[in-house]
Amino acid sequence: MYSRQVTLIEELIMIAMRHNPRYGLEIINLVYEASDGGIDINLGALYPALKRLQRQNLIKTVDKSENPSVRNGHSRKYYELTEDGYQVLNEINAVRMQLVERFQETETKLS
Repeated sequence: MYSRQVTLIEELIMIAMRHNPRYGLEIINLVYEASDGGIDINLGALYPALKRLQRQNLIKTVDKSENPSVRNGHSRKYYELTEDGYQVLNEINAVRMQLVERFQETETKLS
């Protein structure tokens, strides 16, 4: 498998930030839109997942002080993947590809 275990929600969060740092609501909206409304992460699930990913050193907060986004008097906290995060995401993708191949082989054998 891969070096660190992550949940499906954590994996989707990591995918959402693979190209750019993201803030919480932006992650929720991106996952929702990319899944055609099929996956709706609520705030009660998002922030604990972000904390778990940070503790595993898979994501980190980004200092946006040069151009802070402020909402209701609070600056937004942006998150981005770490090198470990990119590595785990690549490992997950490789495992997924292997699973697809194995399913295809198994289906062929069973036919």
